[in-house]
Amino acid sequence: MVPLPIAREFDSRLERILQEDETGCNAVIRLAELESEWNRSPFNTSPRDIRESILAGAPVLVKDNIDTQGLGTTAGSLALSGVRVDSDAPIIKNLRASGGLVLGKTNLSEWANFRSSRSLSGWSSKGRQTLNAFDPARSPSGSSSGSAVAIARGYAEYALGTETDGSIISPAAHAGIVGIKPSKGLLDCTGIIPIASSQDTPGPMAATMGGAARLLAALLPPDPAAQAIVERLITPQAANPAGLRFGVWTGGEVFLQKPYAPILLLLEELAVSLVQAGAVRVPDELCDPEDRISLREAGELEMAILLHEFRDEITEYLTTRRSTSPIQSLEGLIGYNEIHREQVMPYFGQDLFEQALGTPGKRSHAYRQSRDRLNHIMLQDCLVPLFESNNLDLLLMPSNGPAWIRRPGKPQGYSGGTSSLAAISGWPSATLPLDRRRTPEHLPIGVSLLVRPGQDEQLCRIGLTLEQLIHQGNQEHPNP
Repeated sequence: MVPLPIAREFDSRLERILQEDETGCNAVIRLAELESEWNRSPFNTSPRDIRESILAGAPVLVKDNIDTQGLGTTAGSLALSGVRVDSDAPIIKNLRASGGLVLGKTNLSEWANFRSSRSLSGWSSKGRQTLNAFDPARSPSGSSSGSAVAIARGYAEYALGTETDGSIISPAAHAGIVGIKPSKGLLDCTGIIPIASSQDTPGPMAATMGGAARLLAALLPPDPAAQAIVERLITPQAANPAGLRFGVWTGGEVFLQKPYAPILLLLEELAVSLVQAGAVRVPDELCDPEDRISLREAGELEMAILLHEFRDEITEYLTTRRSTSPIQSLEGLIGYNEIHREQVMPYFGQDLFEQALGTPGKRSHAYRQSRDRLNHIMLQDCLVPLFESNNLDLLLMPSNGPAWIRRPGKPQGYSGGTSSLAAISGWPSATLPLDRRRTPEHLPIGVSLLVRPGQDEQLCRIGLTLEQLIHQGNQEHPNP
């Protein structure tokens, strides 16, 4: 029998979603049944160890491109609706082993925003449109739209997202919550519908850095070597800012526009607070990635690589993880979309699918050449010397500009972002919400943290420190 406190928490979350979501933000695609989830959970046995007590029966929402037995996984596409999932993704097994109960699956930008260059963030043919939690006329960003909005609306304490470039950081920032993009390779990507293995990663989303850190601990494998890190992430301690060396990047040309001035002011105030707490600020002119490389070139190389990898990896996923699906290839997906064009493509097409199909894939010389060039410019020409020459521990930057107005069927807006540094390099990053009372149009804005590879625990600890400083700053401006 499910313990009463766990049953009450699970049922209260279900009830709130049922009452609010369908006629509200439309963040959740499918809901789980408590008895079924409890029967799948090792937490229903006793005695319980430290691992099973990390989440202790807490309900968790999961982005609908992560494999979950019993609930299915669609990437928001009708093409995979009703197709059985062969097994849980490893991170879901870890989640269950940590005492987590899957509450339901969240909507996303269809195929994680990789079907079309004109995709509509938060829209999918399976789940339709997820709305911005603060202004329904604006974009929720994506692709982890439903997970971010669900946390902002209080549907769950924890949610899982995935990122290739910005798909955790951006929607989390636009929802006013915390999102962590871990170091590439820290978490297992098996059982996640892929875009590109060189950049894909799952990651935690929560209202606070402490919550996000605890969920990150729950996603790590039950490896004895990682046990000490897991235990520290369960109740992370804020980093001592004394001696911390950090830089600030204002995010490029888009953030220099006049409407963005309040964002840069909040970023500057946070930097000043860090210095007052004992941190050392490296001069801004030494911390601008655009002085070292062309981010435009990096973006072009990145897209070429993603297209080559997606061509091979989506077929591999379908054939190895979805054995009962009648669609077993990228060609099959394209054909399905054409046949069901009215339901699947009312607002945008599938040009990225078609471009990916037109590439020679990962075994080609063109792919390897692009990978080598991108790795060299992002790491050897940019981030490694930027951090090493300045002995940096942390780079701060704005996560986003104000959410843009949604325009179905028309080219989508973009308000700026800085996620590509972490996405391409594989370095860990996180976003924290700034004081919404002082942002443009009172829309959520985040500050992004970038640290060196493998320093995910330190990222969480620094995040806690910054969270405290932001809170203190909010109290100092009670009536902005």
